[in-house]
Amino acid sequence: MALVKPFRGIRYDPEKVGIAQVVTPPYDVISREDQDDYYLRSEYNVVRLLLGKQSGDDTEDNNRYTRAKGYLERWLAQGVLIQDRNDSIYVYEQRFQDKTRRGFIALMRLADFSEGTVIPHERTLSGPKLDRLELMRATRANFGLIFLLYSDPERRIDRLLENCTNASPLLNFEFNDRIRNRLWSTDENVDIQTIQKLMEDKIVYIADGHHRYETSLAYRDEVGARNEHAANYGMMAFFNMDDRGLEIYPTHRLIHGLERFDPSALMKKLKDFFEVETVQGEGEFLSTLKSRGKHHFGFYWPSNCVILSLKEESLAIRSGDSSRSVDWNLLDVSILHSLIIEKLLAIDKIEDHVRFTRNDDEALKRVNAGEHQCAFLLNATSIDEFKAIASNRERMPQKSTYFYPKLMSGLVIYRFA
Repeated sequence: MALVKPFRGIRYDPEKVGIAQVVTPPYDVISREDQDDYYLRSEYNVVRLLLGKQSGDDTEDNNRYTRAKGYLERWLAQGVLIQDRNDSIYVYEQRFQDKTRRGFIALMRLADFSEGTVIPHERTLSGPKLDRLELMRATRANFGLIFLLYSDPERRIDRLLENCTNASPLLNFEFNDRIRNRLWSTDENVDIQTIQKLMEDKIVYIADGHHRYETSLAYRDEVGARNEHAANYGMMAFFNMDDRGLEIYPTHRLIHGLERFDPSALMKKLKDFFEVETVQGEGEFLSTLKSRGKHHFGFYWPSNCVILSLKEESLAIRSGDSSRSVDWNLLDVSILHSLIIEKLLAIDKIEDHVRFTRNDDEALKRVNAGEHQCAFLLNATSIDEFKAIASNRERMPQKSTYFYPKLMSGLVIYRFA
């Protein structure tokens, strides 16, 4: 049961800052160069809160976490950040290319994964969770959104959210990649109660933000939150997985550092498992791969474009992980790793020989530049595959999903105290 409720969000005052200059993507996709850029964009950029710079002079009493707390309190005192007067649910819309994705931001009562209400699909690492926990201890706040999916084929919540967009938006701006972001709020009891009622029987799936969700659980337990204690809730963004605006991108694999790499020899091995088709030209190569869909892979090395088509699913299952479900073994990313990378290329240490990119052209350019020996390109994991793996209580292989576009951080802030 997903228990959601409104809250008095803290937001930037658009009269005092340019919103596009103070928001960022999630902390875990911010590079060192991005961090420098966001620092320069505005002295009030949210990067100072969610991913502050470190210094060699940092101490226990003066570090990126204590500075984040100081910035937060200072900006509130200055009125750069203001708190809404009424408990509200926020409607968040992103327009990109020819698509529109619309969801809502609210608090949700935290639930352990064992309860079956919140379903993860990725594994987490201890380092990022400790970092987020230190920030949460210092600031007692959520600055970014945890991206959750729920199923509502009848789109009842979507229609309610669309009605809310008839008013003028609180925020309306373009960020990088010409993505239009708009935000509204509703404090109408009827709207809020309807959303709460419709969400009561929902299971939610974490699309993005696993580390932050598990950090919230750890902080809740650390402070011994009981009943309606504020730390029992986290700020989430909810989107309907049955919405056509939901977009998942693939992550391609780049191979490097293999001794005596021979693509011709590899091709002979691949023919035992795949139909092999040579395509002329990189543009035709990319468009053909995208048109073929599931169980088709692009194999590229300089001036060679090959489409691999899996002959039989049974081949993937036999070469897969017997401890996993059929659904898991038939993911394209599982097939690529178990059948090609591990079996045929005999790579046992992924971190030593595999790099990742989400950009088709970048994958080919890196190979052409000699940075990598070859590239394997995939089509995207489908939302049905995502749901099946999560429902099986399994975690997907590394870099299986990339939900696009990323949700912006700094639109709304939830403070526990």
